[in-house]
Amino acid sequence: MQVIVECWRFLDRSYCVANQFQLLEMLDRPEGEIFHRDLPYIDPDWQTTTSLFDRPTETLLHSIPSPAPNQSADVTKKLGLKPRPFRTALILFNIIDYINNIWYD
Repeated sequence: MQVIVECWRFLDRSYCVANQFQLLEMLDRPEGEIFHRDLPYIDPDWQTTTSLFDRPTETLLHSIPSPAPNQSADVTKKLGLKPRPFRTALILFNIIDYINNIWYD
């Protein structure tokens, strides 16, 4: 099963940390092929943060490949703000804090 995850990594925000732990769990499941699309930061004050995990774990998270621009998957899991049309199953977790202020494409 192919899964595309769309979210942020390497930020000190709870949903980003949750995303990284979920990615690590997905990587432990051999039946899945995981791809990760990093979303653009929605707040100019956001800074990349590393060292939440040890170096081997950080390296593992960095090693998750990005999907091709028009790649489809069996499931797309998005932790973000603005839903966009999907041709596959979609799991969406919205961040309400920013929903009325900022949209991205």
